[in-house]
Amino acid sequence: MGREMWGIRMAVVLLSVGQALICTFQVQNNITSMPDLNISQVKGPWYFISLAMNEKLSDPEGEDVSMSLIVLYPFANGSVNLQTAITSSNGVCMEVNITYTKGNKSGQYKSNDGNPCYFQVIDTDYENYGIIYIGNSENKDDFQVKLYGRTKVVTDEVFKKFQKVTKSLGILWENVIMLHRLAACG
Repeated sequence: MGREMWGIRMAVVLLSVGQALICTFQVQNNITSMPDLNISQVKGPWYFISLAMNEKLSDPEGEDVSMSLIVLYPFANGSVNLQTAITSSNGVCMEVNITYTKGNKSGQYKSNDGNPCYFQVIDTDYENYGIIYIGNSENKDDFQVKLYGRTKVVTDEVFKKFQKVTKSLGILWENVIMLHRLAACG
């Protein structure tokens, strides 16, 4: 596979994971979803600001991970569509749409595309930030935590909340990536 195609696929995996979200991890850490989450209040645009992974990227200097714009569209049946705008390595803006259905737990959503992944909303104030857990039901050791904001910058207080969550999951600071703000498309 060509380097350009690999780069595009990696961007989709890393950035739309806020939507093509990479999977489940509930047994080891008992991730708690936000109680009484009202998915209709998260409707609209969110910027993907930071990514924390339980494993370090093999070559973080080789990865040009840029901020993406996620737009959430909740449906009356409890499902949610995530539309992600991603900039490819050659500067082309691409759009990815994935629909998730409501899971068995509050704040949990499973991918409708056959992917073994789901996401859980850990915390949000609906107006400024969202902290999302992404796990893999087939590989419980494969998980990520993402920080979203309604703007491209969050407060220090919000970032400290994100750090607290990542630390509680055993994620090392060197496995936290701050996304490039200026490169987001959308």
